[in-house]
This record gives sequence, C-alpha cells and structure tokens, in this order.
Amino acid sequence: MVFAALIVETKNITKRGKHATYSARQRYICGECGRHFDDLTDTIFAGRHQPLKTWIACLYLMGLNVSNQQIADELSLHKDDVHQMTSELRQAVADKRPEVQLSGTVEFDEVYVTAGHKGQPEQVKKKGARDADVNSKGFGGAVRSNGKPPIFGMIQRGGEVVIKMLANVQQQTIKPIIQSMVKPGTLIYTDEYDIYARLETWGYAHKSVCHSAGEYARDDDGDGFCEVHVNTMEGFWLTA
Repeated sequence: MVFAALIVETKNITKRGKHATYSARQRYICGECGRHFDDLTDTIFAGRHQPLKTWIACLYLMGLNVSNQQIADELSLHKDDVHQMTSELRQAVADKRPEVQLSGTVEFDEVYVTAGHKGQPEQVKKKGARDADVNSKGFGGAVRSNGKPPIFGMIQRGGEVVIKMLANVQQQTIKPIIQSMVKPGTLIYTDEYDIYARLETWGYAHKSVCHSAGEYARDDDGDGFCEVHVNTMEGFWLTA
C-alpha cells in the first residue's frame, strides 16, 4: 500500500480534517507530494458506497460460514451487493496470503473430477457424448478418465495442503508448480505414476508405493512404522 508505506517513511504528513461523509475517518495530506489520502486509501475499502462497519460485519459473517442470502438479511442489503462484497473480500484475502512453501515430508497425488450440471439434464447428456469423444486422449492429455480434468494435490505431513487444477498430467506441467511450492531436498512420497519419475533430477528425495501391485504402505527403515505411503493425500480427497 503506497500511502501506508509513506506514513512510515516520512513525518511530513498533515491532518486535513475529517471525511465529509464519514466523520470518524481522518483525512491527511502528504507534504512531499501534496496528495490527499485517508485511513482507507489503497485498501479494498477505499471509495466504497457501504460504510466500513458494514464491510467488517460482512467479513465477520463470512467467517461464520453464513450464506450470502443470510448476510443480506442480517445487514439489510441486496443479495447481489453482498455477492459482490464477499467475492472481493475472498479475492483480497487470497491476494494477501503468502506463497505456500512445503518442506519436510510431502505427499503428491492426483484425482480426476467431473464438472457438474446440477438441474440441467440436457447438459449432462451432451457432456456424456463429449466424454466418449475425448476418452481416447488417455494419460498426459488435456483430460483423462472420461473427460475428467486432473487435480494435483501436495500435502506436507503435519502442515499445509495445496491443490491445483491442471491442463494436463505431464511432467512439464507439474514441474514449475512443484519447484515454486516445495523446498529443494524435500522427501516426496508418491504412487508409481511415471509423471513423478524425475523428482530426484529436479532436486528432491523420492520414494513411491506401487498401487497396481497392491502396495499401499511400506516400512523402509525397519522401525515397524510404514512411512512410505500417500494415504494422507488420499484421505484429503475423501474429505474434500
């Protein structure tokens, strides 16, 4: 935020009275550039029709997992206005969230999901016809398993999870994602899928289990605990 940084870096700031509409909001002028600003300048709340207290109340209700319609009823707002507010608040939170960096022990896995057409039976029929046409693309194509787009998951044991929708399931697609979000040298567990075959070349330790051979967990260090598995990530898919 430009003016938030300006206030910290210079003392040449002068108060210029209160906001004309919102009397509790202080206005300022920068003695160096001459620009006017207030407490909300360069924030998501700047220049809004709704007062700040309404935005804060909306954010609070979102944290309670309240629906847009309920928020509209509680704040006496139109549902469309609330939809716009909640969308912008969610985006602002996402934009400010620091980039995830996984490390330690991480599991990778992929699943394939179908975009729904709830309440649109004709669309479901059309989709079924399209799926039959694209099923021949197979592994590594834009779709796999009857037109279902691939979702790539990475979870740090005892830590955060990252999921990404992919255009395809290829090494060149997952490599930049992995390198931007997983610390080099991290131990990664996967299944036997060959897209993970170059993890060691990319700078990671790698062990896998072979699901096609009926193997789902393995004890490599002889301590009686089967540490080689992707059960944590697979369990996430079941609860997502």
